[in-house]
Amino acid sequence: MVRLKLVPYGADGAGPWRRHRYRWDDLRLANAWHAYDAALTAAKVTHEGYVYEGAQHGFNNDATAQRYNEAASKLAMQRTVAWFKKYLA
Repeated sequence: MVRLKLVPYGADGAGPWRRHRYRWDDLRLANAWHAYDAALTAAKVTHEGYVYEGAQHGFNNDATAQRYNEAASKLAMQRTVAWFKKYLA
C-alpha cells in the first residue's frame, strides 16, 4: 500500500486540503490519490489535487536542472498562492 501525506491548511488540522502530484507513471500513486479524493469528498472536506503531466518528482526544485519543470512549477505556485488567498486570508 502506498500512502500519500496530505497536509491540512488549518490551525486545527480540519481546514481545506491541497495536493500537487507529478505525472502518474506510478499507478500505485494514481490509485492512492483516487482513494484519498473519494474519502475526502465523502467526508465533505474541501480539497484540490493536481497532476502535472511531464513533470517528475521534485519538479519545483530549480537546483536540480534534470528534474526542474518551470511551467509546472509556476502553475503549482500560482495555484498554491490562490489557495492560500482563498482559505487563509
